[in-house]
Amino acid sequence: MANLKGHKQELWIGLQDLSKAYDRINTSLLKLSLQRIGIPNKINTLILQLFTNRYNQVITPTGYTPQYKVI
Repeated sequence: MANLKGHKQELWIGLQDLSKAYDRINTSLLKLSLQRIGIPNKINTLILQLFTNRYNQVITPTGYTPQYKVI
C-alpha cells in the first residue's frame, strides 16, 4: 500500500511478464480472478484485451514472417 499525497489510498501496480508470451491463458479464469481480488472493471477489460484478438510476427534474418493469430 502506498500513501498518495496524504490521502491514504491503496496503490496497485501490475506488471506483465512477456517472457511467457507464447503460453496460453484461460481468459475466463483470469477475469474471475481479477474480479475476486477487486480489480475495477475498466482495468479488467484492459488486461483481458492484452490476451484477445492478437496477431504476431517473427523477425528472422530474411525479414518478417506473415502475421498469425495468437491463440
